[in-house]
Amino acid sequence: MARLDKFDEQLDACLGIQGFELPDSFRQELRQATPGARQELLRARGIFNLPYSSGAVDAANALNAQRVRRYTQSSQIMPWMEINGLVGWEWPELMATAIEGLKTWSSITNNAIITTRAGFADVYTQVLVGIEGTDLTITPGLKTSSVLDDRFDDVTKWALIADEVTSLTAAANSEYFVFEHERALNVHKDNYSLFPGGEHSVNLEQLKVSLGQLPQHIKYIWYPGFTGLWNGDPEDYNWTSDICLAVDETLPDVDFTDISWSAPQDFGLRFTPGTYSYNRLIEINSAISGDLLPMAYFYGPSTQWWMDEGITTILEKEPDKLIIYTGGSRWKAGAVSLSALISSYRALTTSYPVV
Repeated sequence: MARLDKFDEQLDACLGIQGFELPDSFRQELRQATPGARQELLRARGIFNLPYSSGAVDAANALNAQRVRRYTQSSQIMPWMEINGLVGWEWPELMATAIEGLKTWSSITNNAIITTRAGFADVYTQVLVGIEGTDLTITPGLKTSSVLDDRFDDVTKWALIADEVTSLTAAANSEYFVFEHERALNVHKDNYSLFPGGEHSVNLEQLKVSLGQLPQHIKYIWYPGFTGLWNGDPEDYNWTSDICLAVDETLPDVDFTDISWSAPQDFGLRFTPGTYSYNRLIEINSAISGDLLPMAYFYGPSTQWWMDEGITTILEKEPDKLIIYTGGSRWKAGAVSLSALISSYRALTTSYPVV
């Protein structure tokens, strides 16, 4: 009995701290097997190198406590694809690409973001049929420039957006929703002012009224978020902060994308004490009730954005969640490459060393 108790201790040191449970029937099969047969049974399940000494058990437990925490905190990956009718893509090809990529992503995550244009709720019907058999859930979202074609604070247009939120969340069977405002806000960037004047100045009080028409039970993600956060320039794009603060004040449950993770140079500033980005991060975190959601871009060979191998550098910072954007043209290739890298990282940081 003592020998079997010792074996259970060794096995638990290898697996239990990771939250991995073996069926009782398999444990019983292991107990009854000879040492040689036992190793073969373990290898068949991808389990190697049980720690045999009590000191090795203690060392394995201590080493993996941090590794398991890193895994659980880094595990919520949210890949994002836009289905807006890309130029040069036929619709069936675009949908097939989206679904194939989603199936690949499903090996490392259970959630993905798909945003689209107004009136395209059928996108989610097609996607959900296409990913049947996976554990994926889909977070829907709207490219708001398909509605906001003049003023960002247009109360009438936001009433239409409220209808889109209801329609798209119902189609995707989701309680989450992403606002993609890149082009809608870009219209107003050069003229934005909190003071009278400027053809497209945003009236924050009117924006709050507009947002008050949205379904209040939905959990929103707002993109772009505090875009002045990452580039170290207090003047450039800081106008978006005023909008985000008004949004945070109005919507009961809203998170903001944090693009200071988007590229290596911004990432470095974000984690360097004393830089504008670092100080701004602290300021924003204390000012909002929502969270900042890390978002990184993987466009392939580029001097500006992350190479795929950079995913390990990001995951080492242990983000609770991470939005990954590859662009439509890299959706399938990025899914294959990044899923493999994330799987390898997880295996490395949650497996016991050879002891």
